[in-house]
Amino acid sequence: MKKILKTLKNKWVEYLLEILVIVIGILIAFTLNNWNEAKKERLEEIQAITELRESLKYDLEQNNLRSIPLLRNDIDLCQRILDNIEEGLHHNDSIDYIFLSRYTSFNPKYIAYKSLENKGIDLVRNDRLKNAIVEIYDYEYPLLKNRIEQNDFARLNGFIRPFLRKHFYVSEQNKLEPIDMVSLYRNHEFKQLVFFIERTRNNRLRQRLRLISKVEKVINQINQEFGE
Repeated sequence: MKKILKTLKNKWVEYLLEILVIVIGILIAFTLNNWNEAKKERLEEIQAITELRESLKYDLEQNNLRSIPLLRNDIDLCQRILDNIEEGLHHNDSIDYIFLSRYTSFNPKYIAYKSLENKGIDLVRNDRLKNAIVEIYDYEYPLLKNRIEQNDFARLNGFIRPFLRKHFYVSEQNKLEPIDMVSLYRNHEFKQLVFFIERTRNNRLRQRLRLISKVEKVINQINQEFGE
């Protein structure tokens, strides 16, 4: 025992240095491991967000922006018809009534977002960006899609198309033409139908423009966070 104590007394500095070297080595290894993990997660985040940005750009080009001119055109046609009804006029300029029977679909891409969800949404470190992304995919997209499919399409099949089959025919030029123009423009139900379509198209236009604005903001946030 005395020999051990004597050895410790003589070599305690040496032993202490050895312990410090071991501790420092462990700390360095731990730090390097954390740094590598952080770097790996950052690369995964960049890849996931880059894919998400391209998906959002696709949605803007293929779904939203493409539908805006169509919706505005339908609204304009509805207003012209309503104005003519009020003025006691009829359409004699070969306006294509087929727009009365169509609706604009909405089919966004979810692959990039589902991939991010599988990796963990917390992979996105910027809370503001993360919340904005979740709002787009978990609230805004389903809201618009459900309203179109459950409301617009249901009403189209339940009310609009039966009325059109009764009062219109499809011409050889694939145009929807009134069977009796005079009686049609005196039909109060027809006026209600056109007014309803105009109101629905206006609602969808406002929803899409609002959604476009939100999607563009998310894309801008991604650009600011990760660069073009």
